[in-house]
Amino acid sequence: MPIQLSNAAVLVNDEVVTIVPNSLKFNEGQGEKQVRAGSTGGGGVEQIFSENVEDALGKVSFSIHTTPANVELQRKWQANKNRNVVTIAGSTDEGEVTRTYTQAAVVNDPDVEVASEGVIALEWMANAPV
Repeated sequence: MPIQLSNAAVLVNDEVVTIVPNSLKFNEGQGEKQVRAGSTGGGGVEQIFSENVEDALGKVSFSIHTTPANVELQRKWQANKNRNVVTIAGSTDEGEVTRTYTQAAVVNDPDVEVASEGVIALEWMANAPV
């Protein structure tokens, strides 16, 4: 029976980050693909496949709780520009998933929610993960 991956660790610059549960998302940075038809005449078509390397970047997003320490972490990561490394590591009885994103940068201008359940939502872009 498959087991859902739901409790992955997030590290930024080799430091464990406490994230808001269920807020982690990532992609493999393979970029969008496009399939088009090319006419070969007489009603025939041939498939034309292309990859959009313009968006072939890795993406990671997660939220952290609004604490004074996390506000400072977010500022530090933004000041570090694209010199951050984000690692995601999760496992179940079925196996492991580990992805490392280099040259990671916080690309959104995060709102700092000051509330009893406030969070800071972070969106990162980086090299495709290894």
